[in-house]
Amino acid sequence: MKPGARKESWTLKGIKILGRRLNTGEDIDRLADEWRVYQQETIDEDWYMDSDVDPPKHVRVDHYWRKVEGIKNSMGEKKFPTIMNVIKTAIVLGHGNAEVERGFSESGKSITNDRVRLSEFSINGIRATSDGLKAFNGPGSVPITLQLLKLGRSAHAHYIMRLEEGRKERVELRNQIPKEKEKAREIEVQREKLSKEKQTLQAKEKELQQK
Repeated sequence: MKPGARKESWTLKGIKILGRRLNTGEDIDRLADEWRVYQQETIDEDWYMDSDVDPPKHVRVDHYWRKVEGIKNSMGEKKFPTIMNVIKTAIVLGHGNAEVERGFSESGKSITNDRVRLSEFSINGIRATSDGLKAFNGPGSVPITLQLLKLGRSAHAHYIMRLEEGRKERVELRNQIPKEKEKAREIEVQREKLSKEKQTLQAKEKELQQK
């Protein structure tokens, strides 16, 4: 939301749409009321425009909203808490897809010609390990703690458990296929029955018309 456009009528509708879509849990009516007060607030242009440079340029938006957050009412309380909750949520969201594309690239490197059958769980595990190692100077600098050893010992047990869950899902799917086929046959029988009844009714209707 551009600071210089805060008094425009469309900004009220815009902040309400933003509040709903971000789903921050804020009361939209209260958000709208605060925005109307914010529109009437006296704010120096220097808060969002740097006039010391030629030509003047916009101040960083987070710096501007930090000043707005500092505005207090006569009771010494923050004047726009609802607005700030929405704005902070909007500011921390990523505004590009570079991180997503980087994730696809890293996942692609994990799937080589001899690892094409890696499951989703395995790929996620490789990615988690790779991301975790970024906080250290290589695998050799990772501190060996009791918690790490415990997780390492339990890894195989989790792997066996996941295999068992996959086996149960496959068995359940195989058992479900005959049921689906039986259901399809019942539907087909019912359809044929209705077709015959329709033909019988049409024949009777034709006979009555002839009479």
